Amino acid sequence: MPHSLPPATEHYQSVDYHTGGEPFRIVTSLPIDIEGANVPAKRVFAMANPQIERIRRILCHEPRGHADMYGGFVVEPDDAGAHFGVLFWHKDGFSTACGHGTIALGVWAIESGLVPADPSGITEVIIDVPSGRVTARVHTAADGTVQCADFLNVPSYVLATDVPVQTSRGELSVDVTYGGAIYAQLDAASVGLQVTPEYVDDRDAVLPMVTGMAYRTGEHTFVIDSRDDLTPGFVLR
Repeated sequence: MPHSLPPATEHYQSVDYHTGGEPFRIVTSLPIDIEGANVPAKRVFAMANPQIERIRRILCHEPRGHADMYGGFVVEPDDAGAHFGVLFWHKDGFSTACGHGTIALGVWAIESGLVPADPSGITEVIIDVPSGRVTARVHTAADGTVQCADFLNVPSYVLATDVPVQTSRGELSVDVTYGGAIYAQLDAASVGLQVTPEYVDDRDAVLPMVTGMAYRTGEHTFVIDSRDDLTPGFVLR
């Protein structure tokens, strides 16, 4: 005999993509309004709101996500100059930028019909993110099929150079830059490494597979059982 489902108090829906193997979970509807005059303010609100933080954990952490899960809550843009806004999140909280997520969002916007494909073959999907306004450029074939995507980021600049950092390889010198988030950059050759497919020992390299394309991997409805002690999720490191 079929078993009845347990009572569910929450439902969350997502569309999942991957960009070169990096996951991105797109959520367009939440049971709570994310307040704020612009996307940066909405991020501050979300970070301080226990209910939104709980939803992030539910969708990002095990058993519905994993330690490398990324995603975003689609929100209203800052103004009519953008198609939509997004709050990026990962296992540690809400981030200011996400390159692979921007590509996934651009492809999703075209494939979902949210933004019509331009007959020229290149459609600019304008997105307000916490670090500013970015543009995903989605390339389509004559029949409208998405071929690939890239994006224009916020202005980038150097914050500091030759910063000493203690590591397991000894003291290294890194440059610190901004490009939507803050990054430490190191010349791989300075520590005897190479960023090439041949330099990954016996493991398969993903580098040749990064093509600037995002692929939809599924559409999900997450049903939360009120009796589940693991509802908030956990992270396996």
